Amino acid sequence: MEALLDAYAAILDKGGLAAPGDTLPTAEAAPRIWFWSPGEGAAHWNELYERGLMAVGWDALGDLRQYATPTAMLEALAEAYPRDGQPSNDARACYDFAHAIRPGDIVFAKRGRGTIVGHGEVVGDYAYDPSRAALQNVRAVR
Repeated sequence: MEALLDAYAAILDKGGLAAPGDTLPTAEAAPRIWFWSPGEGAAHWNELYERGLMAVGWDALGDLRQYATPTAMLEALAEAYPRDGQPSNDARACYDFAHAIRPGDIVFAKRGRGTIVGHGEVVGDYAYDPSRAALQNVRAVR
């Protein structure tokens, strides 16, 4: 919770909230807040933090930009990682990672559902890095 409050204070320091009478940023210009898991149980947190990256797996999908719609991502994920039920949440996370997150957005790294291990600002576009052993879908953060 303390990390969440610190990040909120940082947003305020950057002028993230408007005073009465100020012009509000458009929805397209305003930074968005994302929650992300750096691997199962935040197993990759230390490495990613040291490298200034956020990353997601599902490496069998290759470059996530090739899936132009959430439906295409869902179909590819279901084929590459068969299991009972539709992987709708995972597909949306992959799609958003490649297509929706943008520089200036705020990210919170979490362990499980209730522990924030860190936060940062996205400073880079999506990249596919097949040279990584795991978590080949990356974005630069600080």
